[in-house]
Amino acid sequence: MLIIRQLTFGSNKKNVIDFLLRDQNNAGLDNIPQILFFEKELEDREKNFQETIGKQNHFTELFDQYKDFLVKYLNKCISLHSKIEINIVMQNIDECLHNNYDFTNHLEIQQCLQNMKIAFDFANQSLNCLDDWTNNDVNQLKRNINNPNNFIPSSEQLQMKYYDQEKIEHIIESDRWIVILGDPGCAKTTLLRWIVLNFSKKILQNEQKRIPILIRIDEFSSWLNEHPTKTLMDYIGKHTWFSQNYSDDDESFTLKQFIIHGHALILLDGLDEIGNLEQRAKIVELVRKFICEHVRTPDFISGFDETHSRIYENPLKYLKILKIQPPDSITGNQIVIKSRFVGYSLYSLTSPSIRHYSLPLMDQSQAKEFAKKWINEVDANLFEIVSEERVKILSEKRYQSLEKLLQSNSEFNKITPALLSLICTSIFQSIKEFSPESRIEVYDYIVQAAMHIWTNESLMNEFLINLATYLHLYSQSSLIDAFDMESLCCFTLQQHRSFSNRQELHKHAKKMISSLEFYNVIVSAKGLETYGFFHLSFQEYFVAQNLLRDSSREKVVEKILSFSIDFRLHESVCLAIEWISWKWSIDEYEQFWKSFLSQGEKSLFPVGSLFLFETWNHLYKFPSKAIIFIALNNILHSSSDYIRESYLISNLINLSDDLIIQWMNSSLIDNETLAKFLSSLPNKASQFNDNHLQTKLKIIFERIPIKSIGTNNSVMCTQELPELNEFWNHENENHRIMTSSKALLITECLSKLNEENMRRMIQSTLNCELIEVDALGIIKHWLDYRKDKHRRYFALYAALQLIQHGSDEKVLLDIIKEEFVKKKEFSWKHLLESVLNSSNVQAKCLTELLDLIPKDLFYSYLWIHRQETYDSLLEMTFQRINSMNAFLSVFPIKTKDLFLHVFNYFRSQVEKDVIHEQHCSNLISWLIGDEVRHHDEQFCNYVDELLWNQRFPKIQKAILYQLNLMYITHKKFKKNQFLQDKSILYLEQIIRLWNEYPEDFIIDCLITYGNSLYNSNQITEETKTALMNICKTSSSERIVISAEFCLAMSQQSNSAQVNSTIKHTYRMLIQKTLYRKNFKLYRTDDDFDQIRPESEYHHDNYFGFNFNTKQTADDYIHCHSNELMDLFVNDLYDYLEKYKDYELTPDYVEIASKVIKKNREEFCNSIRKSSFGENLFKDKICSYTKKNPTNSQNSMNIYLAFGIIDNQFIDLFQQIHVDSFVQFTLQFDFIKEISDRDVIEKLFELLKMTISEKQFTLILNIFKKLIEINRVSLLELHENLFDFRNISYDDDDEKTKSIRENIIKLLLTLSGFV
Repeated sequence: MLIIRQLTFGSNKKNVIDFLLRDQNNAGLDNIPQILFFEKELEDREKNFQETIGKQNHFTELFDQYKDFLVKYLNKCISLHSKIEINIVMQNIDECLHNNYDFTNHLEIQQCLQNMKIAFDFANQSLNCLDDWTNNDVNQLKRNINNPNNFIPSSEQLQMKYYDQEKIEHIIESDRWIVILGDPGCAKTTLLRWIVLNFSKKILQNEQKRIPILIRIDEFSSWLNEHPTKTLMDYIGKHTWFSQNYSDDDESFTLKQFIIHGHALILLDGLDEIGNLEQRAKIVELVRKFICEHVRTPDFISGFDETHSRIYENPLKYLKILKIQPPDSITGNQIVIKSRFVGYSLYSLTSPSIRHYSLPLMDQSQAKEFAKKWINEVDANLFEIVSEERVKILSEKRYQSLEKLLQSNSEFNKITPALLSLICTSIFQSIKEFSPESRIEVYDYIVQAAMHIWTNESLMNEFLINLATYLHLYSQSSLIDAFDMESLCCFTLQQHRSFSNRQELHKHAKKMISSLEFYNVIVSAKGLETYGFFHLSFQEYFVAQNLLRDSSREKVVEKILSFSIDFRLHESVCLAIEWISWKWSIDEYEQFWKSFLSQGEKSLFPVGSLFLFETWNHLYKFPSKAIIFIALNNILHSSSDYIRESYLISNLINLSDDLIIQWMNSSLIDNETLAKFLSSLPNKASQFNDNHLQTKLKIIFERIPIKSIGTNNSVMCTQELPELNEFWNHENENHRIMTSSKALLITECLSKLNEENMRRMIQSTLNCELIEVDALGIIKHWLDYRKDKHRRYFALYAALQLIQHGSDEKVLLDIIKEEFVKKKEFSWKHLLESVLNSSNVQAKCLTELLDLIPKDLFYSYLWIHRQETYDSLLEMTFQRINSMNAFLSVFPIKTKDLFLHVFNYFRSQVEKDVIHEQHCSNLISWLIGDEVRHHDEQFCNYVDELLWNQRFPKIQKAILYQLNLMYITHKKFKKNQFLQDKSILYLEQIIRLWNEYPEDFIIDCLITYGNSLYNSNQITEETKTALMNICKTSSSERIVISAEFCLAMSQQSNSAQVNSTIKHTYRMLIQKTLYRKNFKLYRTDDDFDQIRPESEYHHDNYFGFNFNTKQTADDYIHCHSNELMDLFVNDLYDYLEKYKDYELTPDYVEIASKVIKKNREEFCNSIRKSSFGENLFKDKICSYTKKNPTNSQNSMNIYLAFGIIDNQFIDLFQQIHVDSFVQFTLQFDFIKEISDRDVIEKLFELLKMTISEKQFTLILNIFKKLIEINRVSLLELHENLFDFRNISYDDDDEKTKSIRENIIKLLLTLSGFV
């Protein structure tokens, strides 16, 4: 058998197969039975070949047998495909001949240039390797267009991913099944013709062993209409090349013999070009059948045999699976299929074995080579008619013009042969040598070269402007369907002239579209009756023409300004500006810049200035010095540091030395301006690698007026106050005590400090936890700084100290509350601890202060040693039961006495006649989970008593939850080891009496016990017997699975081997998430490379499940989504509905957040068709998120999976404290729609209300996505954000500045500047 033959270890085949079947659930080996069935299929194919064909003949045998025919056939292939035809269409040919050659017989010239042919060579051609065509985006696209009526060409374009490029000759040698995709006109057909030519020549030279057979699918389709019952194999031998036969003889039998014996290369040209979709589906199916039957490896593997192409690897790396024999082996046919991108996906040939490549357009070197051949071919034809010397002179000039054009044309760095031929034709006709001075001249020359082929250039130009604008604004894919294309054409025609009837109008429209398709140079048919521009630069050029077609300068400026903030139109705005610099008069040009720069003041950033310098290197002429200085000053005085740092110096160094010096002398006239300029400078000129740039920076540094800097107290160097010097000198003396003298000194300095010294003073003050009584009266005056954004920390310090010393004024708590809400960091943590531990604090004040402490855990721990504070805390836990559980963990119990005090309080609560079980659950969870671990024997015994007591199920669950957490996080503290060891004994006793307890409690015990076995997998015989008994007798699947995991953790074998179903494996993988990650059931060397004896592997795989599998639950759901998605969705819904604290249940929300990354569409569809539906599910998600905010990132991403933002999501978003997360990332890419306009208004209101920088950034990212899907306009966002220039957040300069900078960066990105 093929696979077994290729195993890398030596062993008896039967033992190997037995092992594979026995170990099939190991990671990567769950499809072993399929592999074995596949081996049987290969044997049957081989047997069938031997019965029908017999012996497989070698290539040389067949060649010798049919040599005469093959020589004729191959020579015909060489004749047909050695050159490509170039049609030269000239305008004003008489003028061209007279001026260039002093020749008037244009008929003779036209005749010699018609049907000109050029040789081509693809030997060094590289193709882009497409990244796994069968997955993700393509399958998604296929689902969307299984019904062709659902295909929307304006929807988001398929984004292809590429590996590195590969040479075509290497691809032919290494791949057997090849699909080459590309845009129209990129020479895909020419590439296939070259392959045929190359193979034909090599066979005649005895260097190749496959006969090339090139088939035009269009001709095959026509033949098939006449012979509807025939196949592709039947057509071979009857195939033609544009109706030309490859041989006069009957070649059908001969060519088929080479296919039957595996010595053919079949090339299919134009798989996507059949207009009738039903016919296309039929032909693709015939091609698929042909590949399955005739394009196989020597071992009879077809490209659609998926089993062989999967890679299986055991965790011990003892198995290597089949490697396909490459086509450079002796036998086996090979196939190359050519298609356009658009249209191929509808009926594609996808399989892991079929390699997909794309053919890029010609790069600059290829374009030069093509142009040289074009010119040489023209010269060769002209030598017979015109003076050879004259031809050579003009030829050299033309080639130089072409080189200049291609070198100046970085945007058109990829070009089609058809377009390049038009450019060559235009240069051939031109009297003058082409010497472009700007990019826009190159664009215009190329476009005009293409436009000359139409008689009514102005009409076509108008249509292309309308088409480009439509695609740019309304089509993310830059495609338009045939219906909209014709409608747009009719609209353009009606603007030019009137038509007598609708029929005549549509007739002219179709004629225009047909001419575009025929010449195939600017706009092309992309497939599936869609159209688009050949090159995005063409589209951008015609959009720029739309911006310029208003008659008045004011309207042009207004239009450009309105489009300048849209990233989709960014390049078109640049081209429009470049056109203005080329075509407009100097006065008009100057007035344009004045208007553009002044109107840009209404934006949050200097739009006009940025566009001036972005287009600087492409401008035909520069504006005046005054305009340049205005643009620089706009950047210099921008309210954004980011704009100043990113754009000022980088643009300044592009100017001449004289201009730089003049601007600096005229603009840097005061210290404030100078400070802004200095803040934009790089630290060192050496940061710029370019020597020229370093020279420019040195000029700038040399011109900075250093003397004026040194005299500016506020900008560059703050001169120390005498009092401040005294303070710093004595800072280390009693640095933790606020003396009266220190308080007086601080008071004197507060009004005079600069920003740097203010920060230093704040930190020094907050470090003073102790305070002299005499200083209290002094610092009380600091309360007046409550609303001062620079000095409010001193008000906070005063409030905390006054409370610490017995004051209970309401204003003090108000100040503290304001600061707790504002700040994310906890720089006054030690001072707050001093207050909470002070015996002078009023009881009411203490309770209120504890209540003010935020509950979102970003303050780490507060160490309290005062019993009265804990009493207040305990009272709060009773009054606010539902919100205090997580908050208690902020307060570790510092001493053993305090621990006993809390423990005794807990016991008193439990022993009441009527207890509040939730309150007691919170307390026991706190005591067990306490970081310091004062657990003694008395406490441990009491915990174990509670475990046995079924009166308190909530307390039992809380205990098990904390014990499990202790085991799973592997916290081995000496002080809690006693609790761990003793609890294991009690867990084993409960397990032995499992049928006396409720199901949920036993499951929690089993999970906790399983995790306890990580450190020691020792298990008593009694416990093992009890676990085995559970597996055999329990009717609860959840109990059985939990018991199975305990046995697996203890490395106990099970004598009953069972076959695992998909559902059972799913349940086991879900349960596995409750156990310590990376838990291994055996220890082994990584390099173990042979099959282990049976005695060594029985711990891995029993109960039908491999406990050491690396496969995760979400991976398994992905692989078996058809069988499991509905089940998982129902489990998730049950989890959301029943969620409670202290539940040891799998985190279905976290699993779901991973599932939606791979199977979002299936997940959402499963919920929509469920009994509860999408709306009720969303309600449960929202309810769950409020109960468990720590998992809000996952739950909100699940909500977003449905692709719509609605009011419920906005309400949920407002309630989440995103600042309590280190990272909080939402999947905004899921967003496709909004429920209504009210959502947009709420988002804008939320943006204005938010005080969290992280939340603000998230909202901005939502808007970014809404702009991408055209639900919010950039102009609307600009208008709403414009008011943010003057907004201050809580008088916090840093936060305000950061938020403003985030706004600027987002707008720059959305406008195309970043």
